[in-house]
Amino acid sequence: SVTSSGSIFDENAIETCAGNPGSYMTTEQCGQFGGIGYIVNYNFTSLHSSLLYQATADEALLRHYRNDNDYKISATIWPLPITKVEEQFTMASNSFSAWFLLVLSFPFIGGSFAIFIVTERESKAKHLQTVAGVKPSAYWLSTYFWDIMNYQIPLWTVIILMYLLDIQSFITTEREAASSTFALLVLFGPAAAGFTYIVCFFFKSPSLA
Repeated sequence: SVTSSGSIFDENAIETCAGNPGSYMTTEQCGQFGGIGYIVNYNFTSLHSSLLYQATADEALLRHYRNDNDYKISATIWPLPITKVEEQFTMASNSFSAWFLLVLSFPFIGGSFAIFIVTERESKAKHLQTVAGVKPSAYWLSTYFWDIMNYQIPLWTVIILMYLLDIQSFITTEREAASSTFALLVLFGPAAAGFTYIVCFFFKSPSLA
Protein backbone atom coordinates (compact mmCIF):
# COMPACT_ATOMS: atom_id res chain seq x y z
CA SER A 1 0.00 0.00 0.00
CA VAL A 2 1.03 3.58 -0.69
CA THR A 3 0.56 6.52 1.65
CA SER A 4 -0.84 9.88 0.63
CA SER A 5 2.71 11.21 0.20
CA GLY A 6 3.49 8.51 -2.36
CA SER A 7 5.85 6.43 -0.17
CA ILE A 8 5.36 2.77 0.56
CA PHE A 9 3.43 2.31 3.81
CA ASP A 10 5.54 -0.55 5.24
CA GLU A 11 8.81 1.29 4.69
CA ASN A 12 7.37 4.47 6.16
CA ALA A 13 6.07 2.62 9.25
CA ILE A 14 9.42 0.88 9.86
CA GLU A 15 11.32 4.13 9.45
CA THR A 16 8.99 5.91 11.87
CA CYS A 17 9.26 3.09 14.39
CA ALA A 18 13.05 2.98 14.27
CA GLY A 19 13.29 6.73 14.68
CA ASN A 20 10.96 6.86 17.67
CA PRO A 21 13.10 7.04 20.84
CA GLY A 22 10.09 6.27 23.05
CA SER A 23 9.36 2.96 21.34
CA TYR A 24 9.69 -0.27 23.31
CA MET A 25 11.04 -2.04 20.20
CA THR A 26 14.53 -2.24 18.74
CA THR A 27 15.33 -1.54 15.10
CA GLU A 28 15.32 -5.27 14.41
CA GLN A 29 11.89 -5.67 16.02
CA CYS A 30 10.56 -2.73 14.00
CA GLY A 31 11.42 -4.60 10.82
CA GLN A 32 10.05 -7.86 12.17
CA PHE A 33 6.68 -6.38 13.11
CA GLY A 34 6.42 -4.04 10.14
CA GLY A 35 6.85 -0.98 12.30
CA ILE A 36 3.51 -1.32 14.05
CA GLY A 37 4.35 -3.75 16.85
CA TYR A 38 3.33 -3.09 20.42
CA ILE A 39 3.58 -4.62 23.88
CA VAL A 40 0.50 -5.56 25.89
CA ASN A 41 0.95 -5.70 29.67
CA TYR A 42 -1.84 -7.61 31.37
CA ASN A 43 -2.67 -9.54 34.52
CA PHE A 44 -2.03 -13.22 33.78
CA THR A 45 -4.87 -14.27 36.10
CA SER A 46 -7.27 -12.83 33.54
CA LEU A 47 -6.60 -15.25 30.68
CA HIS A 48 -8.70 -13.46 28.07
CA SER A 49 -7.38 -9.95 28.67
CA SER A 50 -4.31 -10.26 26.40
CA LEU A 51 -6.41 -11.14 23.35
CA LEU A 52 -9.01 -8.49 24.10
CA TYR A 53 -6.34 -5.81 24.52
CA GLN A 54 -4.69 -6.94 21.29
CA ALA A 55 -7.98 -6.62 19.43
CA THR A 56 -8.45 -3.12 20.89
CA ALA A 57 -4.94 -2.07 19.87
CA ASP A 58 -5.32 -3.50 16.35
CA GLU A 59 -8.64 -1.74 15.98
CA ALA A 60 -7.05 1.58 17.01
CA LEU A 61 -4.23 1.10 14.48
CA LEU A 62 -6.71 0.20 11.74
CA ARG A 63 -8.87 3.26 12.41
CA HIS A 64 -5.82 5.52 12.53
CA TYR A 65 -4.22 4.40 9.26
CA ARG A 66 -7.56 4.09 7.45
CA ASN A 67 -8.68 7.40 8.91
CA ASP A 68 -12.10 5.91 9.55
CA ASN A 69 -13.59 5.35 13.01
CA ASP A 70 -16.24 2.96 11.70
CA TYR A 71 -13.83 0.03 11.46
CA LYS A 72 -14.28 -2.58 14.19
CA ILE A 73 -12.51 -5.81 15.13
CA SER A 74 -14.51 -8.45 16.97
CA ALA A 75 -12.41 -10.93 18.95
CA THR A 76 -13.69 -14.48 19.27
CA ILE A 77 -12.02 -16.72 21.82
CA TRP A 78 -12.33 -20.49 21.82
CA PRO A 79 -10.20 -21.74 24.74
CA LEU A 80 -9.13 -25.35 24.84
CA PRO A 81 -10.78 -27.57 27.47
CA ILE A 82 -9.01 -27.98 30.78
CA THR A 83 -6.68 -30.95 30.75
CA LYS A 84 -6.69 -33.61 33.45
CA VAL A 85 -3.35 -32.37 34.76
CA GLU A 86 -4.64 -28.80 35.06
CA GLU A 87 -7.79 -30.03 36.77
CA GLN A 88 -5.76 -32.02 39.30
CA PHE A 89 -3.45 -29.04 39.90
CA THR A 90 -6.45 -26.78 40.58
CA MET A 91 -7.97 -29.35 42.92
CA ALA A 92 -4.67 -29.69 44.80
CA SER A 93 -4.38 -25.92 45.16
CA ASN A 94 -7.93 -25.63 46.51
CA SER A 95 -7.33 -28.58 48.83
CA PHE A 96 -4.24 -26.92 50.31
CA SER A 97 -6.19 -23.73 51.06
CA ALA A 98 -9.03 -25.68 52.67
CA TRP A 99 -6.70 -27.82 54.79
CA PHE A 100 -4.71 -24.76 55.82
CA LEU A 101 -7.86 -23.06 57.10
CA LEU A 102 -8.91 -26.21 58.95
CA VAL A 103 -5.51 -26.65 60.57
CA LEU A 104 -5.48 -22.98 61.50
CA SER A 105 -8.99 -22.81 62.98
CA PHE A 106 -9.57 -26.13 64.75
CA PRO A 107 -6.86 -25.64 67.44
CA PHE A 108 -8.90 -22.68 68.72
CA ILE A 109 -11.63 -25.18 69.59
CA GLY A 110 -9.18 -27.09 71.79
CA GLY A 111 -8.15 -23.84 73.41
CA SER A 112 -11.78 -23.07 74.28
CA PHE A 113 -11.92 -26.30 76.31
CA ALA A 114 -9.18 -25.05 78.62
CA ILE A 115 -10.77 -21.69 79.40
CA PHE A 116 -13.57 -23.19 81.50
CA ILE A 117 -11.20 -25.54 83.38
CA VAL A 118 -8.65 -22.86 84.23
CA THR A 119 -11.36 -20.38 85.24
CA GLU A 120 -12.96 -22.80 87.69
CA ARG A 121 -9.61 -23.81 89.15
CA GLU A 122 -8.35 -20.25 89.66
CA SER A 123 -11.69 -19.01 91.01
CA LYS A 124 -11.80 -21.97 93.45
CA ALA A 125 -15.14 -23.07 91.98
CA LYS A 126 -13.76 -26.57 91.39
CA HIS A 127 -12.55 -26.70 94.99
CA LEU A 128 -16.01 -25.77 96.27
CA GLN A 129 -17.57 -28.54 94.20
CA THR A 130 -15.08 -31.02 95.64
CA VAL A 131 -15.88 -29.88 99.18
CA ALA A 132 -19.59 -30.20 98.40
CA GLY A 133 -19.08 -33.87 97.57
CA VAL A 134 -18.60 -33.92 93.80
CA LYS A 135 -16.25 -36.75 92.91
CA PRO A 136 -13.29 -35.90 90.63
CA SER A 137 -14.36 -38.58 88.16
CA ALA A 138 -17.85 -37.08 87.92
CA TYR A 139 -16.41 -33.59 87.46
CA TRP A 140 -14.01 -34.56 84.69
CA LEU A 141 -16.44 -36.87 82.88
CA SER A 142 -19.23 -34.30 82.89
CA THR A 143 -16.86 -31.63 81.61
CA TYR A 144 -15.51 -34.01 78.99
CA PHE A 145 -18.92 -34.96 77.61
CA TRP A 146 -20.06 -31.34 77.68
CA ASP A 147 -17.07 -30.25 75.60
CA ILE A 148 -17.67 -33.09 73.14
CA MET A 149 -21.32 -32.01 72.78
CA ASN A 150 -20.24 -28.44 72.08
CA TYR A 151 -17.70 -29.74 69.55
CA GLN A 152 -20.51 -31.23 67.48
CA ILE A 153 -21.60 -27.77 66.32
CA PRO A 154 -18.37 -26.79 64.47
CA LEU A 155 -17.81 -30.44 63.46
CA TRP A 156 -21.05 -30.89 61.53
CA THR A 157 -20.94 -27.32 60.25
CA VAL A 158 -17.60 -28.03 58.59
CA ILE A 159 -18.75 -31.38 57.21
CA ILE A 160 -21.93 -29.89 55.74
CA LEU A 161 -19.95 -27.03 54.17
CA MET A 162 -17.57 -29.52 52.56
CA TYR A 163 -20.48 -31.10 50.71
CA LEU A 164 -22.24 -27.82 49.95
CA LEU A 165 -19.06 -26.30 48.51
CA ASP A 166 -18.24 -29.58 46.75
CA ILE A 167 -14.63 -29.82 47.92
CA GLN A 168 -13.85 -33.02 46.05
CA SER A 169 -10.51 -33.64 47.73
CA PHE A 170 -12.38 -34.09 51.03
CA ILE A 171 -15.55 -35.86 49.93
CA THR A 172 -14.27 -38.05 47.12
CA THR A 173 -14.44 -41.81 47.62
CA GLU A 174 -11.08 -42.37 45.93
CA ARG A 175 -8.52 -43.87 48.32
CA GLU A 176 -11.12 -43.55 51.11
CA ALA A 177 -10.52 -39.81 51.37
CA ALA A 178 -14.06 -39.03 52.54
CA SER A 179 -14.09 -41.64 55.32
CA SER A 180 -10.59 -40.65 56.45
CA THR A 181 -11.51 -36.97 56.61
CA PHE A 182 -14.70 -37.75 58.50
CA ALA A 183 -12.88 -39.97 61.00
CA LEU A 184 -10.15 -37.40 61.65
CA LEU A 185 -12.64 -34.61 62.26
CA VAL A 186 -14.84 -36.73 64.54
CA LEU A 187 -11.92 -38.01 66.63
CA PHE A 188 -10.20 -34.64 66.86
CA GLY A 189 -12.68 -33.30 69.43
CA PRO A 190 -12.35 -36.09 72.02
CA ALA A 191 -8.57 -36.25 71.54
CA ALA A 192 -8.17 -32.47 71.81
CA ALA A 193 -10.35 -32.32 74.94
CA GLY A 194 -8.32 -34.98 76.75
CA PHE A 195 -5.02 -33.37 75.76
CA THR A 196 -6.28 -29.94 76.81
CA TYR A 197 -7.20 -31.19 80.30
CA ILE A 198 -3.62 -32.36 80.77
CA VAL A 199 -1.82 -29.23 79.61
CA CYS A 200 -4.26 -26.78 81.23
CA PHE A 201 -2.48 -27.28 84.57
CA PHE A 202 0.47 -25.32 83.15
CA PHE A 203 -1.71 -22.19 82.89
CA LYS A 204 -2.98 -19.89 85.60
CA SER A 205 -4.72 -17.33 83.41
CA PRO A 206 -7.77 -18.30 81.33
CA SER A 207 -6.83 -15.76 78.65
CA LEU A 208 -3.48 -17.47 78.13
CA ALA A 209 -4.82 -21.04 78.09
